[in-house]
Amino acid sequence: MTLEERLDELEIRYSYLDDAVQTLNETIISKDLEIDRLKKRVQQLENSIETLGEAIPNEKPPHY
Repeated sequence: MTLEERLDELEIRYSYLDDAVQTLNETIISKDLEIDRLKKRVQQLENSIETLGEAIPNEKPPHY
């Protein structure tokens, strides 16, 4: 294999790796945004549960 062929092979490999890194970066960004959205939703649900808990009287049922 000549030096030029080796260089061509390395450039091809670099191109594939660069594409893979770009795809992984896009995936990470997408998942990070999704995680942020889900965290906000969990916080909203926790607040709703807390509000409901305050609205329900903390009394024993009549059969006790």
